[in-house]
Amino acid sequence: MESRKTEIWVGKADVKSTSVFQAKALYVELHDWLIENGYSPPYDTSFPERRIWEARTQSGHKEYWIWWRPFKVIEGNQFWRRVINVDMHGVGVTPVEIMYKGKKLRCDKGKFEVLLSAKLEIDVGGTWVGNGFLRPFLEPFWKRIFRKEIEMYRKEVLSDLKTIQDLARRWFDLDQFTTNKHPFMPKKGYEEEEF
Repeated sequence: MESRKTEIWVGKADVKSTSVFQAKALYVELHDWLIENGYSPPYDTSFPERRIWEARTQSGHKEYWIWWRPFKVIEGNQFWRRVINVDMHGVGVTPVEIMYKGKKLRCDKGKFEVLLSAKLEIDVGGTWVGNGFLRPFLEPFWKRIFRKEIEMYRKEVLSDLKTIQDLARRWFDLDQFTTNKHPFMPKKGYEEEEF
């Protein structure tokens, strides 16, 4: 019998930019945030990067997709896990050089977007779905008995989703939805008045 996961949809977000950016540096920044916050083991060989696809045109423009499927297991509980899907998509990306504080920097130019979606997975191991006796009780179990826990975990994964979105928005120097707090980590990217 095939194991089917029950999922609770939490939300989605995206960040789109057509300015000059450093794709590799943003890639590393998001990668490190996911590891630091427990969505991936610290070993690069086990990072949940499902696919990297790149195409080039004769004029030198690139299009690429990067798909990550990180998840965070809730401590002491194998029944739930938080999942944030991260897709990065670049279209018409070309290398450019800019001057920053008297130095040449290699950057990228084109349309770039970070697409995020978050969900909670229930019965991760398929224990309830795979058991003929427990299967009918799965939905009432998580909808009635664990309703408060679901709401708490939903808020936590939504907060992580917004944090990743704000991280990407700060990287592209776009307006943020949250209050302008000074982050613990220094701001990345390049200030316009410093050129």
